[in-house]
Amino acid sequence: MDRYKAHQNLAKKAILFASKRFPKELRLYDRHVGLLYTKNGTPMMINRKGMADCWGYYACHSILVHIEIEFKSGNARQTKEQKQWQEHIESFGGCYILCRNESEIVEKLELYLKDRKLI
Repeated sequence: MDRYKAHQNLAKKAILFASKRFPKELRLYDRHVGLLYTKNGTPMMINRKGMADCWGYYACHSILVHIEIEFKSGNARQTKEQKQWQEHIESFGGCYILCRNESEIVEKLELYLKDRKLI
């Protein structure tokens, strides 16, 4: 299986696993990064290089927690831009998760929420 398919399979399984664990509280959305070409052929940037693969929020009490998830399959590593994006998200209190297997989202999100006494 090529890297792209392994990455996509990991993302699908992990999002499904997390959604089953938190069916009402958690909402996750795919993020596509790259160029989009308009009808007249003008390139338009979609998001920024380094942004996480998935974003969403966790609703807890009357608080929304911003979540960013980067999926890595095999021995892939974060790029410099991805590390900068992680620092940016964490600087305003968001939850950034580096996910290498399907159960990691739930484990790291629960740890984040317990640290902040939200669960």
